[in-house]
Amino acid sequence: MNPTVPQSIIDAALAEDPSAGAAEWLAEFRQDVSGYLDEATLAAAVDHDRRSPELPPVPGQRYRCFIDSSGGRGCHYTCAIGYRKDGRFVISALRGYAPPLDPAVVTRELSDLVKRFGCNGEVFGDNFAAEFLKAAWERNGLRYRLCKLTSASLIYLECIPLFTQGIVALPDHPRLLRELRGLERTVSPSGRDMVKRPRHGSDDYAAAVCGCLYECTKRFGFLDSDDWLDKRQSRHPVGDPQAVRSWCEAIYVESGGRWWG
Repeated sequence: MNPTVPQSIIDAALAEDPSAGAAEWLAEFRQDVSGYLDEATLAAAVDHDRRSPELPPVPGQRYRCFIDSSGGRGCHYTCAIGYRKDGRFVISALRGYAPPLDPAVVTRELSDLVKRFGCNGEVFGDNFAAEFLKAAWERNGLRYRLCKLTSASLIYLECIPLFTQGIVALPDHPRLLRELRGLERTVSPSGRDMVKRPRHGSDDYAAAVCGCLYECTKRFGFLDSDDWLDKRQSRHPVGDPQAVRSWCEAIYVESGGRWWG
C-alpha cells in the first residue's frame, strides 16, 4: 500500500521467507501452525547423487562444526560439519549416536571426526551442560564455543533464507529429513515467529545441521567476498541519491534481504 517501496524489496522478502513476507507485505493472515519448510524446498536441498552422509575432507577447505549434545538418555548426540563451496552451504558430515550413551565416550569419538576436518580446532553448540561440554571437548584438544543465538528456534529461522534460495546441500539422511519435515512454525502471542519440534518428536539431527549452516554463514559470509567487495568499493555511486538507492536495493536483493548497502 506504500507506492514508494520498491517492488524489488518486496520480491526479496517473499523469496527469503514466503510466509513472513506475505504477512508483512501482502496483508495475508498467518496460520497458527505451519510446516517449517515445504516439500519442494526441502527436496531441492537434498543432494540425491551423494552416496554417503560423510564426505572425505578436502585439503585446504575451511569447515565449521556444530553439535547437539545429549545427557545420555532420550536424545541423540549429533554432530554436523559443513563448508561453503560455489555459493552453496554443504553439510559434509553428519553423525549421530542413539541413547543410551556415555557423553564422554561420544565426545571423544566425535573429536576424532572433527580433527579430520580441522574446523579451526573448535566446535559450536548450545548452552546445554555447557561447562561439562567445554571441559570434555577441551580434554580432547578442541575448543567448545557457545552459539550466539540462544535457542534452536532462532537458528531455524535464520536458516530459512538459505533453504528458500536453494543454496543448501544436504545428505539424503532419512532421520534428518523426517525431523525437518516435522518442525512446526508458529506465531507467539507477542507476534514473533517460533520454530519447534512436534510434541512427541525429535530434532537432534535438524538442530545440528541448521546450527552448522548458521555458523557457516557467520564464518564464510552470505555473498562471495569478491562480489561484496566489488559492490562496496567499486560500484558505490557516490553523489547521486537515486543511484545510491538503486545500489542499496541491489545489495538487499542479492543478499536475500540480509544487507542494506
